Amino acid sequence: MTQTSIVISGLGITNTLLFNIMERIREIGMMRAVGITHRQVVGMIVLEGFGHWDRSQPGWLYLWNSADLYHFKVT
Repeated sequence: MTQTSIVISGLGITNTLLFNIMERIREIGMMRAVGITHRQVVGMIVLEGFGHWDRSQPGWLYLWNSADLYHFKVT
């Protein structure tokens, strides 16, 4: 069950990042035209992905802390 939820979450994050790139093709092209390297563009996209992950942490912490209250086993 846990593995399935991790895979589904990973697919959701991948889908979000893919559509983010597809929507920003012009912006990325403009950045490349003014001299930003491929590595810098990839780094920027990866950092945005960590930003999405970082914003989900309060929800995970709430789930983890309330698991005892609802008698769920979180391991």
